[in-house]
Amino acid sequence: MKMILFAVVAVVDTVIIDLIFKYAVRLDWITTVDIFPGVLAITKHDNFGLIGNMPVPYPMIIALTILALGVLFYGMKTSFKQCRFFELLALGYVAGGALGNFIDRIVNGYVFDWILLFNTSIINIADIAITLGIIAYIVSHYYYEKGDTAKDGQGLAVDSR
Repeated sequence: MKMILFAVVAVVDTVIIDLIFKYAVRLDWITTVDIFPGVLAITKHDNFGLIGNMPVPYPMIIALTILALGVLFYGMKTSFKQCRFFELLALGYVAGGALGNFIDRIVNGYVFDWILLFNTSIINIADIAITLGIIAYIVSHYYYEKGDTAKDGQGLAVDSR
């Protein structure tokens, strides 16, 4: 049960934090500024496409997002059944980021990005959660698989259902 609670908290917290910061910047509660010129800035950008503002028809973006969320929740269910806490938590952050951007897209018709990196990429908290969640999932999955194949049978499995 604790595993499910942690995953739900990861999803909900990511969505809430992402949306709060998006609206804080959009409403000028946080002003646009160069924090480290040429490296990091706060700006405003309406992203109507997918990754990197890649132009994709809106209905296709919605369908792909719903499909991705379905795959994520299936992966979370599988990780739960296998008592793979860290995988479950990592997928929770990916799902939270995907949901944050999905809500933004449904409400506004686009995703609001506000963190400018190296004067080339504009992202948001949801994008960071997705990226870090994917990295954490890959690392934890590697260690779970390594643990599952170890002779002594000791892995990272945490039975805290």
